[in-house]
Amino acid sequence: MKSLRVELSSMNMKHADEEGLARWIRTTWLQYTERLLIEKRDKFEEEIVKRYIKNHPIDADGVLHLGMMRLEVEAYKP
Repeated sequence: MKSLRVELSSMNMKHADEEGLARWIRTTWLQYTERLLIEKRDKFEEEIVKRYIKNHPIDADGVLHLGMMRLEVEAYKP
């Protein structure tokens, strides 16, 4: 594999509300949350959202901002 480009870029993901953040956690973190007992999963996800909002409050427009990093790799197989 020969790399042409490797970049780390920051992004600002926006969620319209708490439920939007919860849906994102439910899908993106599935590989982690599926290890929990089903009856504890919802409570765990709710606690993540609650703690995130406590540390990163909703802005004046009602939007939740989530800072992310994306690794972009462009390569080819010679």
